[in-house]
Amino acid sequence: MLTTLIFLMLCSSLLLSGNLTAASGGGLIADHSAGTQISLEGQMHAITGGIAQGTNLLHSFSEFNLEAGQTADFRADATTNNIISRVTGPNSSWINGKIQSTTRGASLYLMNPHGVVFGDQASLDVQGAFHVSTADYVRLADNQRIDTAVDQGVTLTVAAPEAFGFLDASVGGIQVEGSQLSVASGKTLSLIGGEITVTSGAELQTAAGQIDLVGVASAGEVQMISLGVTNPAMANITINGSRLSVDNVEHSTTVGRLSLRGGEVTAMNSHFNASNHSAHAPSGQALSIEATDITLAGDVAVVAGTLSAGQGGIVQLKASRDINISGENTRISSASYGSGDAGKVQIQAGSLTLTAGAQIASSSGFPHPVSDVPGTGQAGSLEIVTDEMIYLQGDSVLTTESDNAGGGRIHIETRDRLHLQDSRITTSVKGGDGDSGDIFIDPIFVILEDSQIQANAHGGSGGNINLIADYLLLSGPSVMEASSELSSSGEVNVRATVLYSGAPYVSARAAPLDAAQWQPVPCSQRTGRASRLIMAGYDAHPTPVDDVLSAVPLSVLRPLTLSYLLPGSSGRPAAPDRVTHTTDRLPVP
Repeated sequence: MLTTLIFLMLCSSLLLSGNLTAASGGGLIADHSAGTQISLEGQMHAITGGIAQGTNLLHSFSEFNLEAGQTADFRADATTNNIISRVTGPNSSWINGKIQSTTRGASLYLMNPHGVVFGDQASLDVQGAFHVSTADYVRLADNQRIDTAVDQGVTLTVAAPEAFGFLDASVGGIQVEGSQLSVASGKTLSLIGGEITVTSGAELQTAAGQIDLVGVASAGEVQMISLGVTNPAMANITINGSRLSVDNVEHSTTVGRLSLRGGEVTAMNSHFNASNHSAHAPSGQALSIEATDITLAGDVAVVAGTLSAGQGGIVQLKASRDINISGENTRISSASYGSGDAGKVQIQAGSLTLTAGAQIASSSGFPHPVSDVPGTGQAGSLEIVTDEMIYLQGDSVLTTESDNAGGGRIHIETRDRLHLQDSRITTSVKGGDGDSGDIFIDPIFVILEDSQIQANAHGGSGGNINLIADYLLLSGPSVMEASSELSSSGEVNVRATVLYSGAPYVSARAAPLDAAQWQPVPCSQRTGRASRLIMAGYDAHPTPVDDVLSAVPLSVLRPLTLSYLLPGSSGRPAAPDRVTHTTDRLPVP
């Protein structure tokens, strides 16, 4: 009778609610395969019973849905560490209420292979970690499995959950629509399933803990701790107008970790924060995005900062194909606002494209957002490796910058080309006596169009720019510069065949060294005649319609090394001079 009354109340509630229309099923209903009991206490569904083994507890439901204002309260013995819940029915789950567990330290697992949707009134109140997945089973550490298919029976042991498993490519999705989902300090919040979307002002949060999003598109397993994946295919992850934060707390001894792993990861108008507020927190990885393709467009901030004496974390982006970053308010950054050093930014991709003012930076020396006191930490470093190309366009920037301390280094390797168009690569020190960081660039082609590569300092020494390439093409008022306002300049070392169009400009804000030592005998003296370049019009014979017309040839310089040093070690350097090359010029065919 009680079961019938609860069922009728749930059905009546569903008919009156417009928020649950997205769910194909309704209510919170146990399937009785695991002895799960549900009792209604006003708007609270008290969940008891289940199967217990050691510190593990299993619950089984045929439907799992919550309306706004409702609470699913998992009640367990104080010795329970893992509450595992499976949904065995054919419908997805719609959660627009609160999922709660007051058992101290207990982690909660929710599996529904048909999909899970969190609405804008959804929330969490759990003492341990919260893992939601659309997996077909959870594998325990002793290799026993708990399947969502009820006909597989139940084999619960004392071993802890270790991995989520997927049987085929039909993987349900997970949607977070405006929800505010958080877990306790130092705990993990994970979403592991098919396509994952976090939209409409949603917030995923834990202090000094972990947030893990993994999109799965084929059979295989996902490890819960390492996020190791045996799947050959990954599903897309989309973050739109939302915030993910693992900022730690003042006395924490760990730095939070935020990890996204999917096929195509797209973020729009969203923020990813992993800031270090503790002086005791060790350095380490704080945001990792791994995907086939990564796209950040609009107003997107990915920040692993430090607001104290502790070091900032590492920001890591890894794509097997392309990373595209766009928008003047889009910034990938490891920043220091305190006395701690900024962390690293590491990027690995097939190709990297920055457009419309996008920035990748590791910066320090900026005012603390609360105390307004300028930070004193060192800027971190940028490490970028691509298989194909790096393209910066429209005032886009790769930079390590510091207001009061030293600047970090920039290391760039790309198999094909580095192309800057109205953009810049800089290791900048704006004040103080810190030395500027070095810049290392190693592609096949380097193209600078109205762009700058600079390693400048104020009171300290300028950095060194080392560019190794097959070809360097300079166009317009492009600048390569390694200067200091008050101290010694760095070196600009170019080892490449240099091509230029327009007015190239290579400078250390000083006169160049004499290059005669690399070519003591001019070509005219060695061969007895000077090189000549003759440009003539077309002859009287008509050109075939399918023939190629030659353009005006560029100037080509033989490979050489250019080094520019500021004479002396102090004082304001001389005004920059245009470089005059003395090598032979040969026409490009």
